[in-house]
Amino acid sequence: MGELIVGELIVGELIVGELIVGKLIVGELIVSDLIVRELIVGEIIMGELMVGELIVGEIILSELIVSELIGELIVDDLIVDDLIVGELNVGELIVGDLIVRDIILGELIVGDLIMCDLIVVIVAELIVGEFIVDDLIMGNLIMGELFVDELIVSELIVGEFIVGELIVVEFIVGEVIVCEFIVCELIVDEFIIGEPVVGELIVSDLIGRAPPEFPCLTDMDPDRISYLPGHVIDQILSHLSIKEAVKTSVLSSKWRYKWATLPNLVFDNQFVSAAVQDHMIVKNKLLRTVDHVLLLHSGPINKFKLSHRDLLGVTDIDRWTLHVSRKAVKEFVLEIWKGQRYKIHSCLYCCQSLTHLELFNCWLKPPSTFKGFKNLTSLDLQHVTLAQDAFENLISSCPVLERLTLMNFDGFTHLNIDTPNLLFFDIGGKFEDISFENTFQLAVVSIGLYVNFEINQSRLRGGYSNLLKFFVNLPHLQRLEIQSYFLKYLAAGIVPINLPRPCIDLSYLSIRINLNDLKEISAALCLLRSSPNLQELEILISVGDLGVSEMVAIVNCDGMQARQEEQTLTITHNYCWEDVFFSCPEMHMRNVKIDGISGIKPELDFISFLLLHCPVLERMTVIPVSNMGTELMKQLLRCRRASRQAEIIYLDP
Repeated sequence: MGELIVGELIVGELIVGELIVGKLIVGELIVSDLIVRELIVGEIIMGELMVGELIVGEIILSELIVSELIGELIVDDLIVDDLIVGELNVGELIVGDLIVRDIILGELIVGDLIMCDLIVVIVAELIVGEFIVDDLIMGNLIMGELFVDELIVSELIVGEFIVGELIVVEFIVGEVIVCEFIVCELIVDEFIIGEPVVGELIVSDLIGRAPPEFPCLTDMDPDRISYLPGHVIDQILSHLSIKEAVKTSVLSSKWRYKWATLPNLVFDNQFVSAAVQDHMIVKNKLLRTVDHVLLLHSGPINKFKLSHRDLLGVTDIDRWTLHVSRKAVKEFVLEIWKGQRYKIHSCLYCCQSLTHLELFNCWLKPPSTFKGFKNLTSLDLQHVTLAQDAFENLISSCPVLERLTLMNFDGFTHLNIDTPNLLFFDIGGKFEDISFENTFQLAVVSIGLYVNFEINQSRLRGGYSNLLKFFVNLPHLQRLEIQSYFLKYLAAGIVPINLPRPCIDLSYLSIRINLNDLKEISAALCLLRSSPNLQELEILISVGDLGVSEMVAIVNCDGMQARQEEQTLTITHNYCWEDVFFSCPEMHMRNVKIDGISGIKPELDFISFLLLHCPVLERMTVIPVSNMGTELMKQLLRCRRASRQAEIIYLDP
């Protein structure tokens, strides 16, 4: 077409004998309801066809002739009402990936269809009656948004239709509004249909114009975005999600496939959303999307994250894991939110390029040939199942491991952490014993024991002490968090007055403590005496297991006395905190936070003593377990303080 200007075009019936398309690339197409009663095509000749998503209600063809099928085609769900194939001969069909999950064929009639070169990248979705896609992007046909409420065609016969380049910004059926419509030298500024009628097409304004006279974000009229350097485009895309990055394809040819080189692929709940709360629809769309992205992606993959609530029973994860492992992925994150533990595919254990591995709700069973991850620096395992020997082999065969997180695990109860380069360790779960070997660089430790630790009497002989065993290989500890029942574990055995080797680097200490348990108090005091450079202390008071009579005795007593014996604890009425801390030097803490106090005397005595033995204290924050009015605050303000600048901050719960 040279130049075509049409004021009004009304077509009752359109008959085309031949349809020739040079290159057609389709990204995504959104159609609410598409109903085609009869589609008759005489001859279709296509040079190149790339389809992202296609949904068709009914297709009737005379004959489809293709001579050769090469490659792979990915189709998630293909649902056709009536599919009848009379003759199918492939001339030349080049497809990237072909993976068909569900095909429901009613009746398809194919007459005569001849294709020269058909290159299909992916067919993401095919649903009868309803077709929903966010974006439609074609090589020479680019559509920003296409929304079709209902499209009904009674009869369409195509003879010859040749399109050079077509760009549509917005297309709405029911009321059709087109901002820019370019075909060769044909530009439609405004294209509006009031009410579509079957067999009749009404166009209000169809105006042709030379493309350079009309500004647009295409290669026909380059702009600043098109001229951005490649490294700048890469930097911009690195701050976008995959979904947002794909949408940049409409900007120009330079941007069109840039998203496909993104090194970080993150598929989570924000990436895939559905208008309806149907988990099966969301799940299917997620599967299609991951397949689509992995198929089109080129270049290395640094990070692959799959975290979604609808991954239950998805066997495709094995295939995706194999794919990214072949791409030498460095960071692999898999989070299965629901269902049984997902067994990790064996191919992952061969991925020596891994530097970060994060698994949630998975079952790890390394093969006998597993030699460890030589480059792994960070390992995060939560809600995992792993045998005792497999865990020990995994930890010991990661020579450069620096960060280790273990949460809610099963299959092993004895932890021996032997990692010479470990810097950070976070653990929370049910275990019986923990020890460290060759962990002289470990600086940050957070430990929570999720079951009430019961002292094993046979282990208490010969001066056994969990405190001594725990700290012997942690000489450079800087931050320590003791959560849940772990302080009770440390208090097992004979608690020493001081640790043999002080924790000179320890600057932050957080303890969950039962101030009604003298063994826990003794263990906490041992840590305070052994931490001369402690700057920040956080105390979280827990509820003990004492009965009502014992609690009354504690509240009414004048003080407490700790007898450091192997098994027994006694509470008397004539011992005070000063005697408990008689050997405690001045502490250099500047910030103290106490959370969960209930106002009983042992808690107030403990707070009072801290105020007396911290001469450089700047702030003490107190948070009660419930609203206790002003009485507790009055008692705190009466406490003597060694530091003149110390302030007490009372926060409501």
